Amino acid sequence: MTLRLPIKLHNPLNGDREHWTAVAKRRKNERGLAWLCTPSGLKTPITVTLTRVAPRLFDDDNLGAAFKSVRDGIADKIGVDDGSKQIKFKYAQRRGKVREYAVEVEFAETTDTTA
Repeated sequence: MTLRLPIKLHNPLNGDREHWTAVAKRRKNERGLAWLCTPSGLKTPITVTLTRVAPRLFDDDNLGAAFKSVRDGIADKIGVDDGSKQIKFKYAQRRGKVREYAVEVEFAETTDTTA
């Protein structure tokens, strides 16, 4: 099952130099949207692949950091901690068109619970 969320992820490590309240509000909205769009009743263990779609690519460390709020929202809905071995997150990205921003979320049941 794959979802497409209308989220423009920001680079939290190199920063947009935003005020902390703007950052907190955006992260809360990203987490809430991820929670809302995640289907109920997903079984664990599960692998969740998060793909960032944007005109420009992030490097690996920024990509993982940018997904933090989305990851937390999905884990909240599934009912496990995002660091649990019952849920494995994978990150990817691909180029989109000009002004095309999204997060694609793919859920796949798995039997692998190793970290």
